[in-house]
Amino acid sequence: MLYQFYWDDLIPIFTIGALLITAIYHINLFYFNRIQLLGNYSLYLWISLFFLLQATGTLNGKIDKTPILPYILCTSTLWSSYLIYLNFIVSTLRLRNKNQSFLITYTRKNWIIFPLCVFVHAAKYIVPVEMEQATSILAFVFDSGILLSSIMIIFTLYKEKRDVFNSYILWGAVCTVFFNTFTAFSVYNGGHLFNFTSLTFISLGYFVQIIFFSLAISYKMKIDTEEKYAALESASIKTIALEAEKKKASEILLTHDFNLKNERTKAVTEQRVIIGRKLHDDLSGSLVSLRYLISDYKRRATTENERKGFHEVELEVESLYVQTRNYSHQLSSPLKTSEDRLSYNLSEYLNKIETQFLESGLLRIYTQFNDFEIATRLSANQSQHVYFWLKECFVNTIKHAEASSIWIEIFFTQLDCVINFKDDGKGFELSEKTTGMGLTNLQSRTDELKGRLKIQSDFNCTELQLTFKANF
Repeated sequence: MLYQFYWDDLIPIFTIGALLITAIYHINLFYFNRIQLLGNYSLYLWISLFFLLQATGTLNGKIDKTPILPYILCTSTLWSSYLIYLNFIVSTLRLRNKNQSFLITYTRKNWIIFPLCVFVHAAKYIVPVEMEQATSILAFVFDSGILLSSIMIIFTLYKEKRDVFNSYILWGAVCTVFFNTFTAFSVYNGGHLFNFTSLTFISLGYFVQIIFFSLAISYKMKIDTEEKYAALESASIKTIALEAEKKKASEILLTHDFNLKNERTKAVTEQRVIIGRKLHDDLSGSLVSLRYLISDYKRRATTENERKGFHEVELEVESLYVQTRNYSHQLSSPLKTSEDRLSYNLSEYLNKIETQFLESGLLRIYTQFNDFEIATRLSANQSQHVYFWLKECFVNTIKHAEASSIWIEIFFTQLDCVINFKDDGKGFELSEKTTGMGLTNLQSRTDELKGRLKIQSDFNCTELQLTFKANF
């Protein structure tokens, strides 16, 4: 036996299927995008779907001839969907003036009217027969209030700035009012109009709505996505432009810094040339004169010891002359890197000074060091600073300490080079301020080596310890 279906049976079923698919799609969109408009529309779709399931399954489409409890539940769901629909439409408005603000306030008042509408529509099951007409009129008044809200919203949508999204929402709202009007007339006509039940008109309204509203939502998502990517592209272009400006500014600063360094190097070079020339013209000339004077005294000496003493002084002056000449040439030449600096043989210097003072009998110098470690673990720059540091220690001891013995120890740990310098002369108070350059020069050399200087002094001796990082 074949079943015979009528439009009154098929239209609600088709609408339920369309609502289910559309509701699932839009609730997924809302889950991933969290847009209020999508949330309102998804809620409206699910409430509408719940109403149609109630009406077709429980009431079988005969809204006016059902028991009171199913009827109240079904009517409550229907009016809830209308109110959520009104809020969804309001959320699509731009709301730029006071009239639109009034529309929002009026729409929110419908939540107060909602329970009254349900009560009035259910009252015909309770009131006596003679009061049914008055109850129907009262229900018509409340229905007219909801209809007025819909008309106001349509008018506001019509006056909105016209675009594709606004047009789809407007046509969906117009179709809703159109089919709901037929629904109202069918209800007051006993549940039928043009051989269709009121549920059929409600289903047609829902079906047309989801077509226009879904188109509007899709267009809105497309525009929002395009605007988002346009904003990201604009931000990316600005970031690239900013990075280019930063790079350009960095290049300008580097160029300026390079030019400044060149100017400083030029100024330092000029000063070095002037100092080197003065060393060569003044000090070197004086040392040459002093060397000839000492040589003359040596020739006039009457004893072998005197000639030997003058000879040692002559050799020392000759050494000073050679060093002064090297300094003057070095200062007059272009600036060199630290690798090109003159190297200083610390082992040779310590052995030489130990022998000289031993022969003169003025001081006894005791040294302890390893030639190989000094040669391999100190760079040329470090050897230079250590050389002048030791020389400053010797000068200070001879000038101030009145010592008879000096002990020098140089040893290496796994990371550091440690130099101990000790004399047995009279010490000094570390808290006293001195006007000389001795301690200042020692500290300056220590800073150049990036090391640590430790000084201990009393009335019987002075001890200095220099520690700095050595090469591996």
